[in-house]
Amino acid sequence: MNNLQHIVQRIENACIVCHRDPVTVRLLLVTKTVTARRIREALLAGKTILIAENKVQELKEKYEALKEVPHENHFIGHLQTNKI
Repeated sequence: MNNLQHIVQRIENACIVCHRDPVTVRLLLVTKTVTARRIREALLAGKTILIAENKVQELKEKYEALKEVPHENHFIGHLQTNKI
């Protein structure tokens, strides 16, 4: 989780420079092709609750492993009608 901590620190530093409250910035993790185990680890680190997928199928595959961990799902990119 060292990488995640580094990113959060960079966000906080950028907020200080531009006089913005870091609480108003939310980190969105793009989780396509990332295993549910790694996503769960990041969510449990407590730094973010937003994850994003671009395929409904991947979200469905990861649902069971992530349903007990508080998070918000978001879709990125274009959602194809035939994939819904």
